[in-house]
Amino acid sequence: MTRFIVCGAGAIGGPLAAGLSEAGHNAVAVARGSHYEAIAAHGLRVEAPEGPTVSRLTVVDHPSRLEFRDDDIVMLAMKSHDIAAAPGTLAGLARPSTPIVCVQNGVENERAVLRLFPNIYGVLVYAGDPPVARRGRGALIAGPRCSGRRLALPRPRRHRA
Repeated sequence: MTRFIVCGAGAIGGPLAAGLSEAGHNAVAVARGSHYEAIAAHGLRVEAPEGPTVSRLTVVDHPSRLEFRDDDIVMLAMKSHDIAAAPGTLAGLARPSTPIVCVQNGVENERAVLRLFPNIYGVLVYAGDPPVARRGRGALIAGPRCSGRRLALPRPRRHRA
């Protein structure tokens, strides 16, 4: 089963990783510091108009904690100033053919990643009005335009034993 590695479990990457996990996909969040500790201890809480959810997804504090596989997709959801180091960090871990998805708001981070990985995808994120906001330890609130929207991803394949 394809594994989605979401680097940056903040206002964009957090709900993305949680949504993938809740939909049955194999999702791993990469978070730092106290945010990592909170997710590891309590799960990732996302608040939306239809109610809060807590996802107990796999979380690591650095991509080097993972053993990368052929079916991985890496999603970079960190802030632009953290993107500069990401390709170098991933180059020693992920395969060159690994798809890298830049999940930022159209700020051209793809060029930095393209230097080391040829399989790059850019994504424009729209979080609604009001925008997604962080509240407290690991809690995120999605604006009203976010309710009812779902990721257009294929259903996970179930392998028969």
